Amino acid sequence: SICPKIPVVIEGDGRSTLERLILDHPRAVCMAPVFLRRFQGRLSEVLARGQALPLGEIRAHSQGTVFHDGRALWTEALERAIDRVGQQTPGLCFGRFDVRAADDAALSAGRFRIIEFNGVTGEPGHIFGLGLVAAWRTMADHWAEAYAIGAENIRRGARPSRLADVLRDVARHRGHAQQLRREME
Repeated sequence: SICPKIPVVIEGDGRSTLERLILDHPRAVCMAPVFLRRFQGRLSEVLARGQALPLGEIRAHSQGTVFHDGRALWTEALERAIDRVGQQTPGLCFGRFDVRAADDAALSAGRFRIIEFNGVTGEPGHIFGLGLVAAWRTMADHWAEAYAIGAENIRRGARPSRLADVLRDVARHRGHAQQLRREME
């Protein structure tokens, strides 16, 4: 999956307050409670004409970021670079690297920095730029691949996790995720 993430950025017009710009922006208005709280001390400020202000602190759905299908940026050089990174971790065979590059050309050339790694639960980010049926098909393929890898690992002698352990880990993850959301608001 290759998924450019486009953050919410508002642009001043020299007349409107920051609050009005947030409420009039087609994407920012969806996250208005978050952005109005974040910028509560600046809501009456008027941005100069053309002055850009990114509203999100990170490029995530919870910050209003739009995810696009960027698979057209795929190149053999990019795939080789990702493979080199993945091969440095024994047993790693499935997941998603979140990376940053200077621009599209740098990414396609395999020049990037890794920001984060998501394992099996890291959905292919480009699905958010697809239609519903294509997104479902992509997720079905994603989980079929995960299942095949797990089945092969069990065939090779790996012990599957107990259901109680999985449920405990899911609960812990959800608690951690909720805490992060509270901290970001």
